Amino acid sequence: MKRTLLKTAALALSASLFLAACDDMDDYDDLIAPSAISSVNVKSLDTGDGVEFEWTDPADGDFDHIEVEYKLDGVTQKIEVPAGTEYLEVDGLSHEMGYQFTFYSVDKNGNRRAKKVGAFSTKYNGGYMVSYFKSNGDGNAAYENLFLGSSTDGLNYTGLLSNTYYYKINSSVGSGNTCVRDPYMNRLHDNDESDNISWFIELATDWTNFKGTSNAEYGTTAFTSYWDSQGYSPSIIVSVVKVDTENKTVDFYKPVEGNLYGVTDTGSLCKRMITIPDEVISARGRPMHAWAPEILMDYDEATGAPKVIATVDGVDYYYGVIWSGNGDAVIQNDDGSYQEIVTSKAAYSGETNIAAPDFDASGYTEGWICRTFINYTNDFYNYTRPYFYFENIDVGDFDSDGDSEETVSEIDATMIKVDNMFYMPYKGEASGATDINFAKSYSLDADSFVIMHNGQWVSRTSDQSTNHGIEGPWVILDTQGRWWLIGDQYSRGTPTGTNNFVACVSSDITAAPKYWSYHDNDGNYTMPTGIRHAFAFRVTAAEMAAFEAVTAGITY
Repeated sequence: MKRTLLKTAALALSASLFLAACDDMDDYDDLIAPSAISSVNVKSLDTGDGVEFEWTDPADGDFDHIEVEYKLDGVTQKIEVPAGTEYLEVDGLSHEMGYQFTFYSVDKNGNRRAKKVGAFSTKYNGGYMVSYFKSNGDGNAAYENLFLGSSTDGLNYTGLLSNTYYYKINSSVGSGNTCVRDPYMNRLHDNDESDNISWFIELATDWTNFKGTSNAEYGTTAFTSYWDSQGYSPSIIVSVVKVDTENKTVDFYKPVEGNLYGVTDTGSLCKRMITIPDEVISARGRPMHAWAPEILMDYDEATGAPKVIATVDGVDYYYGVIWSGNGDAVIQNDDGSYQEIVTSKAAYSGETNIAAPDFDASGYTEGWICRTFINYTNDFYNYTRPYFYFENIDVGDFDSDGDSEETVSEIDATMIKVDNMFYMPYKGEASGATDINFAKSYSLDADSFVIMHNGQWVSRTSDQSTNHGIEGPWVILDTQGRWWLIGDQYSRGTPTGTNNFVACVSSDITAAPKYWSYHDNDGNYTMPTGIRHAFAFRVTAAEMAAFEAVTAGITY
């Protein structure tokens, strides 16, 4: 009993001391920041040149106002929003750029707590389309075609045409083969004056001669596919896509030399990106591959006008096609000599190509290191020769061999621009590290990207202990201002499966891996069954209606 009485007395004394302290609040230093804003909702303005935000203010008693910061033309902009407003509209933004806003909750003593919120200012706010294929390597040509799905929120997709192919190449007309993987579709620069015509590009990996495999269904035998017989190894499948929103039609066209928006002949055309001489193919034992093609393009941050991304031999180019190639590329010059493009970053001297007129193809060997290469084009008919673009360095020494400067394979690079910075997610392939890495650059110049977070994987915890095995990354923004990095968990993918994709999410595109939350088919997103290696792009409501109006798969 005495012990209880003493404890009670002590509590009473503590209470009296606390009340006395509270009577003199003028001497109290408040160092506790208020809570962050919550229940954020983000959407594009109907004008297409801005965004609007809605949120819930923190409930802290000393909360005073919100301070918002973002960058425009590289200059930090600041806006103050009074408590209770819970709404902000920002205009004057380029329609294609991604932005990273920071909302600071500020109390009466100036303490601040940050909340990162992503945003896109775009006139293409009618929803998303996603391009994908469905095969898991079982040789079923019905799955290796272009499939399309649609979504209103970017996270929940429905496969069009009951999740059957949307576009299929007819090999009987000599256009290649039905062996298509990694289909990529995205919007082109809008140079057409008609309000009801939109232009897109469709690229895909030509899988016809993968490993020189004999496959009766594809009509191929070892090293005698359609592309080998034409000398087009490796190749990338290219189609220009015209969407007529007035008539609700979608047409796939052959690229036409010099006139990207004047195509008239329907059909598909596989354009070679590199020609590898037969001697080199023989020395390698199998053709070099060109996987996961995507386009690079840019817009002026102030006006939204298309930007030149490279000048080669005096020609300005507005597009680049990046792709994953295994080993060092070799081309044959007009005089019959061979030229090696680049061997590695260590040998890359800043020149476009390393001259090797006396190159002996018969003795050519390489280490099968996958790197990213690029070809520049304006019409998707004519291309520059391939350039070395990016390679992965095992800067974290994740294979524990003591070498943190060695080149290791990387594939499936994609690109997103946020706050005038280019971020490039890609699949790193250091030993035991087949997950998604990030690199960044202030430009799209070749060999300009720097690996982020010391090479740690976005899909792992802070100690990098869990290997999820993800490839084919793509990034979208949800209505809460969060960046979703979504990828193909290829080791468990099946044509009819529902768990092929996993996702990581962060409100800060620059966040370190431990700050990205991992989601594995937990109800936060839904995908068409069997989806593999996808890419999502924004569309208007009228464009989505045109894509959805197609009633049967298109075969050319």
